[in-house]
Amino acid sequence: QTDYKGAVNWLAREFGTGAVLAETVARLKPNLEAIAKEKPTLDQTKAHTPEPSNWDTVRGYLVETRRLDARLVDSLHEQGYIYADKFKNAVFLLGKGQGLSLRGTGDKPFHGVRGEKVPFILGAKDKESQKVAFVESPIDALSLRDLGFGGRIVATVGNAAELARAKADI
Repeated sequence: QTDYKGAVNWLAREFGTGAVLAETVARLKPNLEAIAKEKPTLDQTKAHTPEPSNWDTVRGYLVETRRLDARLVDSLHEQGYIYADKFKNAVFLLGKGQGLSLRGTGDKPFHGVRGEKVPFILGAKDKESQKVAFVESPIDALSLRDLGFGGRIVATVGNAAELARAKADI
């Protein structure tokens, strides 16, 4: 008879945070691994198609303005998970490609989602890691990786409560 956050807090008080974390990771890990292994499938001709001539602007925003690691940005770009559109937005593919997270790179801040609000996931650097961090946006995920977090990072894209409930079968 409480909300999700209240239930998690009660579990932590009753059983300790370690037990809550272990149970959450155990429930989420199989689902997150399956999502992370899928390749993008979004039909990019329908929304915010890649515009290679704008990549230098978007890369500059991510690497110079946001101070993200150039190797990580370049790697995700080469894999098709980040690209530039005709509006010079940084475009991040979500989930298996069902959605896009957009971040404007110009003077006027802009961010939005097109398609489904499914997670953007960075796999763990250490495949044995049991750690999972939840953040708001793909840029937050890249920032956390830059700060040295080696576990799996899940950007919930404004969908945190619903994602946690669905993935934990609550």
